[in-house]
Amino acid sequence: MISYLTKRLKYFILLTIVYIIFLSLFIYLQGLAFILLSFVFILFFLISTGVIIFIKGNARIEKNFREGRISLRRYNINKKIFPYLVIFLITLSGVTGFTCYSLIIPPIKVFLNQGHLNDLTQQLTKGKSTDHEKISALLEWFDPANNNIFDSWQLTHSKNPYWIYLDQYMIFTPVPPYICVRCYEDVDVEWLLTSHCGACGEYSRLFMIMADDLGFEVRRVYAPGEDHFWNEVMINNSWIPVDSTSVSIKDGRDGWKNYSFFETKEGNVSYVWAEYLHNSTIIDRTSAYTNLTNITLTCKDENNNSIEGLTITILSNNLHREDRIWNTYIEGQPSPITNQTGVCEFRIGGGTYNFIASNEKYYGESNWLSFSDTISSWTFNITIKKR
Repeated sequence: MISYLTKRLKYFILLTIVYIIFLSLFIYLQGLAFILLSFVFILFFLISTGVIIFIKGNARIEKNFREGRISLRRYNINKKIFPYLVIFLITLSGVTGFTCYSLIIPPIKVFLNQGHLNDLTQQLTKGKSTDHEKISALLEWFDPANNNIFDSWQLTHSKNPYWIYLDQYMIFTPVPPYICVRCYEDVDVEWLLTSHCGACGEYSRLFMIMADDLGFEVRRVYAPGEDHFWNEVMINNSWIPVDSTSVSIKDGRDGWKNYSFFETKEGNVSYVWAEYLHNSTIIDRTSAYTNLTNITLTCKDENNNSIEGLTITILSNNLHREDRIWNTYIEGQPSPITNQTGVCEFRIGGGTYNFIASNEKYYGESNWLSFSDTISSWTFNITIKKR
């Protein structure tokens, strides 16, 4: 089969050149136009590859093909090779399509969109004089009613139907944006200007870049226990929370409050941290959003011996979504470690938690414990066993 294909190498080289031309068009198209071009490309790719493999190099078949006497029965294709060629063609078209849109185009578009993002930010705030007006103009751009950007979570949980849904990272819908491929790393959020699709992580980082371009001191805030990102902007020497994900002007939501977060948290906030754009510094912001409870945790084995050096992992039950409660790891918080007396002290917001104490030799966990953010302190023990 390899020798069969190598004889037609020059035609595959020509096909590769055409593929590059199509790729160049893909870079400048998006939405419905992209989908239509994708279908044309796949159809062209299958037909042209089939012609190269089945027709080129066989004089009799070429003659029949030129004269319009096309009949598969006359091609005398090797029946042993045919199934493998069909699988090869289908696989090749799928791989090229996925590679094109998921791996090749995003980094190119990220680079091209960086200048466009700065121009967009200046255009949105043109004529705005106060800080409040400028931030409001940025937030309004995120309103889905303007068809600039769409929340991937809303796309798959609203009344609008979707065709294909792959873990909120690849979504095909009959409504704008039609095709949604999220960036797997939200550091490349300029991709949103092409895909028009993301979630709170990408929204908050894109807003942070836009506000930073305008000279604002801004940071991105995350509540891992409740799984939501938003931003804080320095205005009049105060950090003001804003939530670009929640903007919906027709519903009276202008983004000057992180609505999505307060609706999701069900009255409890476990832990909140904030990061800056340029130096990636992370700071604890939990006390700005909830009262803190002082936790004293003691770890002892079955013989009442204190266990030193255990790392405490915190799982939160504060995230309520889709009529279920999610167990969420509280990331970002420095993991507390037990001291020589087996005691560990830390602070956390109210909620329902499971605490796990472990190292290479020992393991233990608490039952699910619930306490409100009105309780100032909480003490409990965990029994530790050898692994």
